[in-house]
Amino acid sequence: MKEECFERRGEYCVPEPVDFGELMAHFYIYADESGKLAKSDIVSFCGYVGHASECERTSFEWTNCRFGWQIPPVHMRFVMNPERDKTGEWLEVKNRWGAQWEDRRNEMLRGFGSVLLSSNMVAVGASVDAQYFRAMPNSSWKQKLRDPVFLAFFTLLMDALDKVDRISKTLSVSIIVDNDPEHGKDYYELLEGLKITFPRVRERISAITFGNDDDYPALQMADMIAFESRALLVSKLKDPNVPPSDLYIAITKKLMHQPKLWTAGFLNKAAAT
Repeated sequence: MKEECFERRGEYCVPEPVDFGELMAHFYIYADESGKLAKSDIVSFCGYVGHASECERTSFEWTNCRFGWQIPPVHMRFVMNPERDKTGEWLEVKNRWGAQWEDRRNEMLRGFGSVLLSSNMVAVGASVDAQYFRAMPNSSWKQKLRDPVFLAFFTLLMDALDKVDRISKTLSVSIIVDNDPEHGKDYYELLEGLKITFPRVRERISAITFGNDDDYPALQMADMIAFESRALLVSKLKDPNVPPSDLYIAITKKLMHQPKLWTAGFLNKAAAT
């Protein structure tokens, strides 16, 4: 396009048309698990989906929040139990904050909750009562979903596509999963299995990538929602009326975008229908 947009030599500079389809071209799902996928009684596979531009903007806000608190990358199992962090980084934070550790930790988590509450990335995914799923009678539904991890991953992808479809049913979607050497191949095989079984996944999910959550703030966000979703399901299995935590409410945009909780009741209903 010409630099000047004023009359020049009797002609007008006409801007080239903007391709809004190109501007809206790509959405990303950032996903992570909580619990030992193959062994746990409760498995969680959750994350956030958003437009590329919003993923980048929210990642900057997340990093700014980390900077303000002067903390290492956010891994919820270490935030809640610093002694489990083999790097010693979160234990150093706990020691540095001393007697104020719990109060400051809770205030810090509220800060990250505010980042997600004010963002336009939305939570997706599921937590599954894996122990109950494995004990269910064999059925065509159960065979199709294979195992609890497959069910959680399937729910995450379909939930994400449902949300993107409200903007456009043709936009390409990529998924970035936390780089876990133990399960990386499993994630790839899960996606390939879903592509074979579900044409919608085959046509819309354009790529799967593995990233280091230390370098990708959105994977730290995924870790947070996976942890909180799993914790909520664990609590509800003991008391169905237990309320969600304040952090869960914030990071699900005041419960507007909640991961699905596959309790025994929902599993039975799905198998029957």
